[in-house]
This record gives sequence, structure tokens and C-alpha cells, in this order.
Amino acid sequence: PGAVSVNFEVQNAAEAVSQGLEGEIVLNLDNGVEIGGNYAFTQAEYEDFPGANTAPCPAVGGRVETNAGGVDLCNYEGNPLIFAPEHKGTVFASYETDTLPGRWSFSARADASYSSEYYTENNYYENLKQDAYWLYNASLALMSPDGRYTVRLYGKNLSDEYVLAWGLEAGPSRFVAPNPPRQIGLQLSYRY
Repeated sequence: PGAVSVNFEVQNAAEAVSQGLEGEIVLNLDNGVEIGGNYAFTQAEYEDFPGANTAPCPAVGGRVETNAGGVDLCNYEGNPLIFAPEHKGTVFASYETDTLPGRWSFSARADASYSSEYYTENNYYENLKQDAYWLYNASLALMSPDGRYTVRLYGKNLSDEYVLAWGLEAGPSRFVAPNPPRQIGLQLSYRY
């Protein structure tokens, strides 16, 4: 009596629908240049999720239903699925050549990825919603003629964008885990 406990509850939604379109285009240009991109449009929402939460429903939607015991519960019908941005895409450019002195190869690549906003947990708290963002990555590499030695300089999340991997609100506390911040590294590889 009087002890505080934490419980995790697993529920199944009665029905959820995810539909959309995806496309990709890659162009191989002259002299080792390649450009391309992809785009995905997704509509992902609950068709029916009775008793998903206690009333009132979150601001993003849902409808209140009274269960057999007279308790008002929120049906998440029409609410978006978590981690399901409506728009997502990437554009890239790369260059590769093996005409360096000693027949060493050189490659370079840069890409930019976009994601529209999405929620990271099922209570739809606004402070745990990931806003739309762009991520930028780049790399430069040298490879020996026999492919045994590679030197690669890379950068990930070059603009140091803060992106939520997941979030959880528990009472007065909020727990979050972000994706990795900016990473810049030098990779040396040897194949034997």
C-alpha cells in the first residue's frame, strides 16, 4: 500500500491502414557522375483503435466512446501512426574515377534527406513530436588499384540536426533519445 509502481501496457489496434506512393530516379551521367533521388508519400492512420487511451482524446483527433462500464475512452480512429512521416525523400550526387596516379580510385558523395513531422509516441504529446527536418551527409574516399586499401573521410548529420529517435512521457518527467549528432570520421580499411 502506498508504493509507486510503473506498468507497461501492450495493446493491439483493431485496424490500421498505411498507403502511399514511392518513386526513385538515378541518372548516370558522363565521366563517373551520378545524381538521383527518391520520394515517398505515406498516409498511415488508425482505422479503428477502441480504448486506446482515456478521455479526452489528444488534440490530433480520435473520438470518445463510453465502454460497458460507463468509462469514457478514446478511440484513436483517424489518428496518424507514430514514426510515419507523410513526406520523406533524399537527393544525392556522386562522382567516381580510377584515373588518379598509380590507378588509385577516388569517389565522392553528398546527399540531403528530408522528413516531414511525425509523432514519436502514442499519447501524441506536442513536446514529443518530431518537427520536419533535413539531414546532410558527405564522404570522400581513396582506394588502391587492387581494392585492398581504402581511406575514407565522412561526415554524417553535418548540420547537427537534433532528431528524436523516440520519446516517452511519464508523470512529470520526459524521457527522450535523440539520433546521433554530427559525426565526422576518418576510416582506414585493409582487406586481406
